Amino acid sequence: MKTQERNQVLRITRPCRITGKNYTVFTTQEQHDRWKDGENIAIAMPELSSEDREFLISGMSPDGWDIAMNNHLEGDA
Repeated sequence: MKTQERNQVLRITRPCRITGKNYTVFTTQEQHDRWKDGENIAIAMPELSSEDREFLISGMSPDGWDIAMNNHLEGDA
């Protein structure tokens, strides 16, 4: 793959597993490939927020995490 293609910005949009609302993360092809090839996502995509990295891993957006954690905490009460 050419360097220019590897540095191309990727727009990854998909629905949150909890809210169903679309959420978008921007990264590069090179970083995405490094992660998919097994590199730790925090090392492969250091400029992404932890929330964006978590979305790529789990499919839960920050709003989805808030809902999931609130439901979990309410269930423990």
